[in-house]
Amino acid sequence: MGLVTANQQVSDQASFPSGAILAGGQSARMGKPKAAVRLWDGRTMIEHLLDTLLTVCPRVVVVGADSSLSLQAGARVVRIPDRKGGLGPLSGIDALLASGLDNRYIVAACDQPLLSVMLLRRLAAGDPQRPHFFRAARISSILPLPAHLPASSLEEVQRILAAPDRSLRALMAAVPPQWIEISVEEEKLLTSVNTPAELAELNRRMRERGRAH
Repeated sequence: MGLVTANQQVSDQASFPSGAILAGGQSARMGKPKAAVRLWDGRTMIEHLLDTLLTVCPRVVVVGADSSLSLQAGARVVRIPDRKGGLGPLSGIDALLASGLDNRYIVAACDQPLLSVMLLRRLAAGDPQRPHFFRAARISSILPLPAHLPASSLEEVQRILAAPDRSLRALMAAVPPQWIEISVEEEKLLTSVNTPAELAELNRRMRERGRAH
């Protein structure tokens, strides 16, 4: 299995893969659509992620978002439907890879508002024909999202969608990925916000950090 080191990055936007946000989940634990939840600075969860991805990606594809969700307009933000709703994040990835919009993508969940540009650049480095996933080396934690996924992974994604285990971890086990090692501190930037309690804690922490600076 390949390993992408910390000093390998893609910095040129023209050569950067398209970004993608999976926004079609049920948000059952949050009790309302997570993509539209307001965070500490007034932006929605998905706006945080869009702003970060658009810093480095030539375009961002939003997959499966409710049509009522307000997003930036323009050629750099594209919306596509989830072709097989209700089958989890792999269903959104299936729609993305089948879209023909690019030959590779940086894919994140809409509930990961703390992702940094530095981590996205590291994720894009390495073999463009292979999936890349993060791994926190000290605690041997493998992290399904965000991920770098080439469009050539579509056949494997569709095979897994037809199987009983339709998880992202099943995809990670089925393909030969490149691993990108990150620190435990960097892993915190990949945090998903799933519940009202997690949302309240994130907003509290970020407001306190803002006052400290």
